[in-house]
Amino acid sequence: MRVTLMMPTLNEADGVRRVIPRIRKERVDRILVVEGGSTDETVALVREVGYDVVRQKTRGIAAATVDALSAACTRGGRSSTAARS
Repeated sequence: MRVTLMMPTLNEADGVRRVIPRIRKERVDRILVVEGGSTDETVALVREVGYDVVRQKTRGIAAATVDALSAACTRGGRSSTAARS
């Protein structure tokens, strides 16, 4: 089974910096960042570490999820989501 991690972002450069070292790369095949229109260095940061970036079409977390699933399915494979708080 292939695992894609979806990360919705909007001005989350600081959060992304904290998350990057915690991602267990041996468990995740692909990291897909859904970019919601950030004005900070979020996009540059995630591209620098090699994550895939998808520009969000419509604002909101639900739209980010739809865009991520669409990108995951059209760019190589099936997709599944799970939420954890």
